[in-house]
Amino acid sequence: MSLLKKIKILCKNIYFILRRNNLFKKIFRVIVSLEKKYILEVNISRKKVFNTIINNDLEVLHGPFKGLKYVSYEAALTALPKIIGTYERELHPVLKRIIESEFDIMLNIGAAEGYYAIGIALLRPNLKIIAFDIDPNVRKILQKMILLNNVNNQISIEKVCNVETLKQFQHNTR
Repeated sequence: MSLLKKIKILCKNIYFILRRNNLFKKIFRVIVSLEKKYILEVNISRKKVFNTIINNDLEVLHGPFKGLKYVSYEAALTALPKIIGTYERELHPVLKRIIESEFDIMLNIGAAEGYYAIGIALLRPNLKIIAFDIDPNVRKILQKMILLNNVNNQISIEKVCNVETLKQFQHNTR
């Protein structure tokens, strides 16, 4: 008998034993439980690494938005990459061009906690930014972040951006 045939027979026997003893559901529950424990451990580990790196000082360490401050760990939605300055690193050259551009109004649709809106505002003090986000909880965090970074004279917060909203702006808006 070939090795492959022996493996098939073994698998078939295991299947019938599991089925006969109604073990599939139990095994599934164990796997789900282990997955939840793993996710919890990973999150705890990430938070420990995060806190070690920044020593509870929630400020972007490197990258184009170095110096941007966060109100809390929870405010930094994808915290670690943002704080160490590697978040969406492939966009850094694009951000450099945006910052060097001459337009006077910027729309940030889906602004979340304000990483881009506030980061660009810090680098372009005369730029007016309208930050849109539909989530009221996120808008509250965004408002706190704007105040913390002292860019409240540059950024206004709106709920929804639609076609009518976009029609209000001139061609020099990007």
